[in-house]
Amino acid sequence: MSDRWLLYVGSYTRTPYEHTGAKATGQGIYILDFNLETGQIKESKKVFLMENPAYFIFSPDGKYLFVNSEVPEWSEGRITTYRVNKRNGDLKYVGHRKSYGALPFYFDMDSTGKWLFTVNYLGGNVLIFPVHDNGVLGKPTDNVHHHGVGSKRLRQEAAHPHCIVLDPAGRFCAVPDLGQDKIFFYELELKYGKLFKYGFVKVPSGSGPRRFVYHPNRKFAYNTNELNGTVSAWAYDESKGWITPLENYNCLPEGFKYENAVADIKIHPAGKFLYVTNRGHDSIAIFKINRYSGKLTLQGVKSTGGRTPRSILIDPTGKFLMVVNQLSDMVISFKINQETGTLSETGFRVEVPTPSFLALKQLP
Repeated sequence: MSDRWLLYVGSYTRTPYEHTGAKATGQGIYILDFNLETGQIKESKKVFLMENPAYFIFSPDGKYLFVNSEVPEWSEGRITTYRVNKRNGDLKYVGHRKSYGALPFYFDMDSTGKWLFTVNYLGGNVLIFPVHDNGVLGKPTDNVHHHGVGSKRLRQEAAHPHCIVLDPAGRFCAVPDLGQDKIFFYELELKYGKLFKYGFVKVPSGSGPRRFVYHPNRKFAYNTNELNGTVSAWAYDESKGWITPLENYNCLPEGFKYENAVADIKIHPAGKFLYVTNRGHDSIAIFKINRYSGKLTLQGVKSTGGRTPRSILIDPTGKFLMVVNQLSDMVISFKINQETGTLSETGFRVEVPTPSFLALKQLP
């Protein structure tokens, strides 16, 4: 295998739904070089033009990249398929399909790459799309709508599913709904592509669940709560696809008073540490995971060196963490201490206008 890694960075070309007062100046998807030995990110002139790519996912075989267009002015979002050049990582447009709802926010795929899962934040719906052999998406085989409100009517005036995450076995999936303070669970039928809703769990009122991750040991799960700046820990029963509460944790040290909307969440590949981005405090909360109980201990917070850290990424070896600072037009890398999980600056940063999301790919 090649030792060359590419960092794909999405950027806002229009003002995003979560309006922050800054003008979006991105052009689409930027492809940067990433050095897995040093954490260096190198600038690149490769840019693939498209509207507001705020989330994307590679197919399991790495042949295709599926990208959302998160455009507030569109009544329906768009999902675009690109074929990935295996030699240099370049993208070639294959086709696109509407998302059957406004603001597609997130994707996941099953291990076969035959099904793409998405949620529409403003549409309030959860969908499965079949993926044909050429990467083209078919019409959705299921389209489930959420209905309900939460206690914070400015942000919770309707159902807002924010992400969809398949469990490690690929039998169930979790869908945090920011608008209802609920995490819904579905059983998957992947012969015909169907979702069977079988229940939900509640988070504290006004929390606004946003992102969700399963621990690699398949015993725990965690989610960020955007509106109250917390992370929730859960015990996970893989046989039932169900979670039970452990504890909720603030993502800032005690006594810190900030308007803070948490966003992304990632678990270190070794399963020992958990990282959450703080938008407002502009930092990354570093938690140690108790391997027996799944409970968390806040190790500290690390400034991201910029404003509004929207998305983070940990490389597969667990050496480095990358973050996009949306309002500082910057992608920055940090070295991860393998004993404590703490972060230190590598000194490497690259300017990318209004960055939104990032993903790594190794060239063959």
